[in-house]
Amino acid sequence: MVERHTPRAGGTPERLHRTADVPQANRLENVRQLAAAVRDGVRDTAALLQMLDVDARHFAYYRRAALILGVVDAGGSELSLTARGRALLATVDGSPEERVCFLEAIRDARALKPFASFFSGEELPLEEVAKRLEALTGLSYSTALRRAATLLQWRKYVGATSESADGAPSLPDVAAEIEARVKRHNALAKQGFRAWLEKMDPRRFEKLVAELFAKIGWVDVKVVGGAGDGGVDITAVQLGLGQHREPVGIQVKRYSHPWAHALSVS
Repeated sequence: MVERHTPRAGGTPERLHRTADVPQANRLENVRQLAAAVRDGVRDTAALLQMLDVDARHFAYYRRAALILGVVDAGGSELSLTARGRALLATVDGSPEERVCFLEAIRDARALKPFASFFSGEELPLEEVAKRLEALTGLSYSTALRRAATLLQWRKYVGATSESADGAPSLPDVAAEIEARVKRHNALAKQGFRAWLEKMDPRRFEKLVAELFAKIGWVDVKVVGGAGDGGVDITAVQLGLGQHREPVGIQVKRYSHPWAHALSVS
């Protein structure tokens, strides 16, 4: 049954849920990966985006989903792992125990309580789920339909069986778990190197960039930055077709914004 919304003073209906409380992140596997990253200390935004292979908008969806399910908490300046998150990560990736943990989190999520029967196996058309969301949140029907598709993906994941058609048990996908660990390792490495580069002395940073250009095949690389350099920190020669020599002036910049380019070459 759909919960009813009551009118506020003045006749405007009061919605039972904020639209942000309705998940938009399709892959529960990524919710687990985000929780593991929080546990391992990955904080750098660019590293997290690369780890999950999503853009900033979709990362926000997964962050919100993790909060809705209670596997992370945002009480401080950074995300922290909750007791439920620790319980989730104590299960094997893709195992029946993991699905049970996710199902319990879904059932306990306040925003998803109107769909408890749906996650318990009640057969509902996608359109009916969308109508419930529309009534609860005030979302347009087309948007509610997209959110309903996310809930359906979640139900499919938590309802997946660990046995094959002939009853033989199947083992968890170890390859997927190893891949997830490698991604978190790379994210931590990226975060560490970024912090190292941000703290580096500016002159040492210029020398490091010069070494990079030399390593990739540029020649006559020299650090020239200083007073009156006209914005040129490094000079080098790029070899083109037929060993054609193209002199280049390079200006080195270091940005704190995670999506900014590290180098400006002119």
